[in-house]
Amino acid sequence: GANSSLGISGKIADLLKNKQTVQKIYDANYQFPQPPDKPTMSVVPGDHQITLYWDRKAEATIDPVLRVKTFEGYKIYRSTDPNFSDIFTITDASGTPQGYRPLAQFDLVDSVTGYFIANPQQFQDASGYSYYLGNDSGLKHSFVDNSVENGRRYFYAVVSYSRGDENLGIFPAENTKFFSVLSTGQVINDINTAVVTPGPKVPGYIQPPNAVPLSHLVRYGTGSVLYNVVDATKVSGHTYQVSFLDELVDSTVNYSNGSINLTDSTKWTRRTSSYSVFDTSYVSETFESTDTSVVTLTRKNIVPSSVTLQNQSAVISGANYVLDATRGTIHGTSPGSLAPGNYTLTYKYYPVFRSPYIQNSPFVTQGKALDADIFDGVQLNFNNNWDVKLIDSLSGWVGENAYVFNLFPTQLLLGKIKGYANPNDYEIQFANSVVDTSVADSRLFVPSVPVYFRIYNTTDSEYVKFIFYDNVGTSAANGKLAASDELIMLEQNPTGVLSYSWDITFVSKTGERPDTLYPLGTGDKLVLKTSHPFRQGDLLQFTTATPKVDIAQGKVDLALKRIRAVPNPYVTASPHEPPLPPGITSGRGERRIEFIHIPAGAKISIFTSRGEHVMTLYQDGNIQDGTVTWNLKTKENLDIAFGVYFYVVESSVGTTTGKLAIIK
Repeated sequence: GANSSLGISGKIADLLKNKQTVQKIYDANYQFPQPPDKPTMSVVPGDHQITLYWDRKAEATIDPVLRVKTFEGYKIYRSTDPNFSDIFTITDASGTPQGYRPLAQFDLVDSVTGYFIANPQQFQDASGYSYYLGNDSGLKHSFVDNSVENGRRYFYAVVSYSRGDENLGIFPAENTKFFSVLSTGQVINDINTAVVTPGPKVPGYIQPPNAVPLSHLVRYGTGSVLYNVVDATKVSGHTYQVSFLDELVDSTVNYSNGSINLTDSTKWTRRTSSYSVFDTSYVSETFESTDTSVVTLTRKNIVPSSVTLQNQSAVISGANYVLDATRGTIHGTSPGSLAPGNYTLTYKYYPVFRSPYIQNSPFVTQGKALDADIFDGVQLNFNNNWDVKLIDSLSGWVGENAYVFNLFPTQLLLGKIKGYANPNDYEIQFANSVVDTSVADSRLFVPSVPVYFRIYNTTDSEYVKFIFYDNVGTSAANGKLAASDELIMLEQNPTGVLSYSWDITFVSKTGERPDTLYPLGTGDKLVLKTSHPFRQGDLLQFTTATPKVDIAQGKVDLALKRIRAVPNPYVTASPHEPPLPPGITSGRGERRIEFIHIPAGAKISIFTSRGEHVMTLYQDGNIQDGTVTWNLKTKENLDIAFGVYFYVVESSVGTTTGKLAIIK
């Protein structure tokens, strides 16, 4: 990590000066504070861009010594050198490099910002070097690097880092950035690092669309959801269903555990607590059983009723194995019940299960939720209406255009009586005769009155009890609604008790008498539409589009002569060629020319100026990679001579030719 230069002995000495830290180290079996777990990163090469994305497991890390979460953020490093030497440029006060310059940084929104302030002894030991903790940017889990050059090899690392503790003398720590280059040139990397070379796609390549809206199978929430493609190589083409839990039904955020202040009814509502994504398609995986030993499957949150297990000859009875559907593990029930061998498990599952990571969710306890989970190459983007309020554009009178109205949570008697913003839609339905009776309320000194209207909750399909507050004194006698009257709804609150919810007030239009009485009757109604968070019962669906190749567009690309060799001419070497591997001190090293914009499955034949065949290369059919590399060797594995060479590219979209020059 960036603090490794401080020296282990110096850090131990600092830690030992604090008795509290010493006790924690003793209790932790002499372990020392550690950086958070490494995130698992994936990379997607593109045309002049590289996309990185990673998981959230680092954020849940509990430090073994401090026994609390110390995660603070992520840093992204990029280099053309596996040792990241070109970005090792952050120095201490004496000018000695101590830290790496990040390409990007994302940190928790928690007011832990700026440079870490070390205690005086640490500051001296570090020669004034500090660690930048971020600027409360919020956490993201994907990043697109558009500042890359096609054909050049890049080394990336995503590291998580801790916030440190000045009082305990603990300096911030980050993950390692491990790469190992073997003498063969092969690169070994860790789960949080990757080596990648950007390049163009094949001609005619069509990227799956972004910002695709999900369709609503059942709708309560007034928001919307889109999906974006993060990794086209992982897109499945499956159909998914998205469901939700809200705080009324989610046992993890129920009202009895203190997550909601029951004394403040203005906080009562049905906010979205989590979402789940269900893959409606069956998936299969093969695993090798070791009898009663636990085997970890590739997926979690499996639907038990969908499971079928079989070997090469028969379906295996469920009595023969134990499946932990939540954790995604399986093992034999007893010795011999799941004999060693290969088995195929077929099932349906949830790629995302009860995740709170919805943009701006109040249930994300660490920082602020800026993005949702990435699964099967896609990521959902939620536009959730967290605040419940009247939608003016969708609300109004049907039939008689009567009084000016307002809707707000009830608040009476100088705030002693408070209602809550119930996320529902309503209709006040009028009639030519008495159809309902209002509720008497002794606190408000309001009697029960037979009325010519009723209030209907159109969201839950039920009629609502209400208080009819006659502010003028003319309508109570006949049960009709007049200007300056007031209706207070009574609905079950989140604790199950009948309580005040919405307050509807009416006033006369400009220029009318304050006690105006409109002849509202059968067919007239007042529609009240409010914004709703997603809740249990909401169900959305979408089918992902996979990438494809448009043959017609491929022919256009071919006609435009986009296929070419680079560099051309090749003069002595190419700047994209990697250096000699470690331990190799002599020899030319790799030479390389790249043919770009090559169609999928194409054949490239290379000839000398005399027409002698030199080499045949093939594009492997991967539509994500339109680059084919030639190592400047003949089919006999001999180095080619300088001169002019011709090539012929044959593919399903047509044939093209070109020439290139080799200058040594």
